[in-house]
Order: sequence, then C-alpha cells, then structure tokens
Amino acid sequence: MTVGMLNEMYARAGAQDAGDDSAAVTDDGSAKYGEPLVPVLNDRLAYDEPYTTDASPHQNRIWLAQVCICGLSTCNCILIEFQREYDNARKRAVSKIDANMSRYGATQWDTHEGYFVTLYSETPLDIDRMSEAFAEVVQRHGALRTAFTWNEELGKLEQTIYPSVDFKATLVDLSNEPDAATKAYEMGLAQNKEPNFKLDRLPLLIATMFDLGGGDWAFNVVIHHIIIDEASLGVFFYDLFHIYLNGPGSLPEVPIHYSDFCDWLSKTSERRAELREEHLKFWAQNLQETHPLHLTLATPSDRELAPITQIEAKIGVGALEHYTNLINAASATHFAGFFAAYNILLHKYSSGQSSFVVGTAATQRNLPMLANVVGFFANMLPVKTEIDETKTFSEYLVEFKNTLIACLAHDEVTYEDIVAQGKSSSTGRGYFKHLFAPGGMNMETISQLDSNHLKTKSTLSLPNGEEQYEFLLTVHPRSGHVILRFDNHLYTEGAARQFLDAYISLVETLGSDPNVTIKDISVVSESEHERLVKELSSSSDIAVQETCLHKLVEEQAKKTPRFTAVEFEDQSLTYAELNATANRIARSLIQEGVRQGDVIALCFDRGISQILGILAVLKAGATFVPLDPDDPTLRKELMVEECGAKVLLTTSNHSRVFQKSLAAKVLVSVSVL
Repeated sequence: MTVGMLNEMYARAGAQDAGDDSAAVTDDGSAKYGEPLVPVLNDRLAYDEPYTTDASPHQNRIWLAQVCICGLSTCNCILIEFQREYDNARKRAVSKIDANMSRYGATQWDTHEGYFVTLYSETPLDIDRMSEAFAEVVQRHGALRTAFTWNEELGKLEQTIYPSVDFKATLVDLSNEPDAATKAYEMGLAQNKEPNFKLDRLPLLIATMFDLGGGDWAFNVVIHHIIIDEASLGVFFYDLFHIYLNGPGSLPEVPIHYSDFCDWLSKTSERRAELREEHLKFWAQNLQETHPLHLTLATPSDRELAPITQIEAKIGVGALEHYTNLINAASATHFAGFFAAYNILLHKYSSGQSSFVVGTAATQRNLPMLANVVGFFANMLPVKTEIDETKTFSEYLVEFKNTLIACLAHDEVTYEDIVAQGKSSSTGRGYFKHLFAPGGMNMETISQLDSNHLKTKSTLSLPNGEEQYEFLLTVHPRSGHVILRFDNHLYTEGAARQFLDAYISLVETLGSDPNVTIKDISVVSESEHERLVKELSSSSDIAVQETCLHKLVEEQAKKTPRFTAVEFEDQSLTYAELNATANRIARSLIQEGVRQGDVIALCFDRGISQILGILAVLKAGATFVPLDPDDPTLRKELMVEECGAKVLLTTSNHSRVFQKSLAAKVLVSVSVL
C-alpha cells in the first residue's frame, strides 16, 4: 500500500468520524489473516499502569539502526540475542552488519523524522491553546507515550506504553529577528540533526513553536522513527491543528493503537509466515539478474561536496495538468506516473542501462481501521524496471504500472527478508541506491483544516544526514512540489540541481508528447542546453591532460580510499585495497628483475585478479600480453615464447600448468582475495 492510498483511506476514516455512514469500516483483517485486529491498549491502561508487549519487526529494524549508530561493538553483542528471535532469513540479513558495512546496507534505516511547518495567523496565536493541543495529541496516541528496552532474559525487544507523559512544546520568539524564517529553519535543522533521543526514556519527540512575527509561525517536530513513520506525521499535524481550531476533546477517542497492531502481528504470525514464503518466491523470481545503477553525475569523495543534502523545485501548472492527463489516459495512478518518469531519467543518466532496481516506500496499513493510527508501518520494496528504448513513453508507462501493481501486491515481507534470500554483494549492499517516494506527508489533508484566520504556508521534511541512498525523489502530484535529497559525498549541489531540473523538463516534455520514443527523449533542460552550446562553441583552446591508467587509480585512492572500486560476483575491493594490492604485486615483479619496457604475460580468468595484474604491470613500467586461460597449453606456451615475456603473471591454479613447460620463465602467482 502506498502513502497516496493511505491518504485516501484517512479521508474516508475522517468522513466516518464526521458521521458519514457510507464510510463504515468493516474489514478487521480476519478474512486474510485468520484473526481480527481488536483494541487492547485502552483496556490495559484503564488501571493507570504501563503496558508492556513485544516490539514489532518494524521497530526491531529501527532499534537495530539506532544501536549500530551508537556503536558497532554494542551492536555485535546484542545481535547474538537478536538473531535467536528471528528466522533464518532475517538472521542472514542481520549478520551482514559489520565494521565494513556499505553506506547502502539493507538494514540501515533513518532513526528519526523531522518536519518543519509554517503557517500564517490573522489573529494572535493562542500559545496556551496550542501547547494544550500538542499535549492532547501525545495523549491520544499510545505510540507517542512508548519507551523501549531489551529484555536480556527473553532475548527480545519490548515496548512499554505509559498511561500519560508530561509533554510540553518549546516556544522560541524570533519576532524581532531579521530573516526570522531562515533562522527558525536553521534551528529546526540543528534539532533534527542531533535530537539525542534515548529509547528507554520518554518522550521520543521534540516540538518547537517559532514566533516569526507579523502573524507568521513555524512548527518544528522531530520524532524518533521507532514510534512514527512519515505518513503518521500527517495524522499528527492534522490532529494538532484540528484540536487547536475546535478545542480539547473535539476528536473521537482513538480505538486502535500501534501496540494493538503489534499484538495482532503476534497472533497472526503463522498465517503471515505462510504469506511471507509465498511472496518471497515472487521476489526471488522478480529480482533475478539485477545490476547496480551508476549515474554519470556521481563524483565520489570522502569529503562533503555540498553544504546541503536537499533541494526543491516545482512543476509548472500547465505542465502538471498535461502530464496528469497523460497518466489518466494510461489508467495509472499518480504514483506510477511520476515514478515512471523518474525511471526514464535514471536510465538516461546511467548511460542507457536498461534494467535496474529503484526502491519505494510502502506501508502495512492495509486495513482502513489503521489509517489514523500513529506508529511505524513503513517498508521498502525494490521495484525492478526494464526499459526498451524503441517503445514510446506511453507504452512504458502501461508496462511499469503493471509491474508496480505486482510488486505492491507482494508486500508481506520486509526489505531485509528480500535481501537475505537473494543476491547482494559482499559489502552488504542491497538492491538499490535510488528511491522514489509518493508524495511524502499529506500536505493536502492538513490544508483542509485551514480556517479564515489560519493558513498553512509550507510543509518541509528535514534531512538528517542518515539517509542511506544516493537520490530520493519525492513528488507531490497535486501541487507539483518536487523534493530531491541526495548524498553530498557523491554529488555536488550543481549536479543534484541538474538532475532535478532535468526531471521537471522531462515531465514537461512527456506531457506535451507522450508518444515520443524513449530513445528520442532528451533530459537536458533548456538552460542546460544553452550552457552546453555556449561552452562547446567556445573558440578558446582546451588543455588536454594526459596521464596513465594506474596514476588515475592512485589519485582516486587518495580521494575516496573507502569507496568500492571494483566488484565481481561476491568479491570487491575498495580503492585503497585495490591500489595497495597492485603495489604489492608490482614490487614482486620488480624484485624478479622486471624493468621498464619488459614484456609480461598475463593469464587470468575474468575477475578482480585480472584487474590487479594489469595495474601491477603498469606500475612496474612493463607491458603485458594477455593469454586466454581456456586456450590449449601448447598455444599459450608458444605465445609466451614468441612475445619474449620475461615473467608470467597468473594465479596459483593456472601456474601448475606452466611449471614444467616454462621452467626457464619466472612464475608469479597472484593470490590476494
């Protein structure tokens, strides 16, 4: 289920609260899972005592991410207990966490979420009334009064929901400050960067009200992901402004809480395990022959290439209308339509890679009665796409729509489950580094609460530096608001801006000509086209810098020593490892008497050792003659003799073939992996 579907479900739930009988919710989950979802928490807290129950698998993922961020030594100790509670698939996923884990590891999740909302009030904002509204929202939802502890005896994570919590929003007066809105946003960013949450202590959220002066206000809310997901933030702000506008008690009591959902997961675990096994078969088939996506815009660096990690833009009204008509003509959702355009752009910037995987957010709020429940229901799904450049975009959109429907229909698994059973690299990397999000928090739902004197102006998600991806594109289909979060160790701000501008330009192009073939689509924006024409038409001389291949590797090893340089099947080396190993082999060659200009024969199977051999020869100043290991031995011997090779560089398994026939030659075996 996507966030967009959730918004529609939440609207129906709101209609029911307002007394609309046509919106009656009857599905309690028993038909699909064998047991109904029933309220438990409210009765348990009736005696004013805390209620403790098992944490959900979703919360275990976030807790694990928090532990790993706090320290890998702690993580390794607790992993032993954690693994006892999980089945073999999840054990394999979790066991990949180590000191060398990739930036894109499958079990890495953001630990918290932050949003910055600005509004305008024609009348003075009632601070006490708003503070009481914040307190009532926290009291309404059990998840917001939850703390977490690891039960050493039982070897599992538990959550404790408290009957009440003393929560107060902080007030910051910036009304006399120049550029108050910018200062408030910067303070919000600082809060979101280091909220310093302790999982065993309440509360796991921070709320700040900024008085910007002139009737403008900003609200910054940072909440730990273990108790809330992005969709839940829409519920949070909706409740907040509804209570402020209509008074305490204006919303009906919440019957179902997240802990009830957790208890229901336990009761239906057997049925869910059956569904999980069925759905894993789909993913095993669907994700065969996947390849990592590399964009030409990336320039890896150990230092930050940009001071920011998020930029924004907006699709023009006319272009948005045209593209929406295209989507409707294909009987697709806005989610599929804007996702498809993102795929085309990634395809173009990857120099035409036709098959790749992009991640997207899904939610397990698959019952209407869960629509307005605050908690962490989020999941990531890897969506594989195949792009045929001979087809039109309209044809691709229909195909991708069907692909997306199939993927979303098999969501009874976690992303970690999918990675654990399938192919992933030795560095712990999952299937994707690029994500698409369908609209983020429901700004439209919040804006429905606007009154004559209170208007929402903007709703911004806050980057926290923990995102484990290269690009995350979020599109709000109704407003045309587009947000791009990017890894500033891979992309400069200019490169990220070029990609975002290209997306806006692509939507405009496709909206006006949906039947254009994919190979004929240009992703260069008008401004970028003018810049390129101006640069290429320049009459000034361009200095050509020539250098050697091994020198380029050495320079890159200095810039990004810990980045992966080469991968083959289940093997990989960082730039530092590649350069150091090649240096060691080169020194061995020199010790065997190799001098500049000497000829060296190479005999390697396809793989990393082959790359190391080539680099080592170049570093030693020699030239190389490659031998095909599948050729007959006599042919290889003749080639070695005819080229006058001084040394034969090979691996230990191939060296045995040459030991007798080429006794006069020096054999250097490469055994590095």
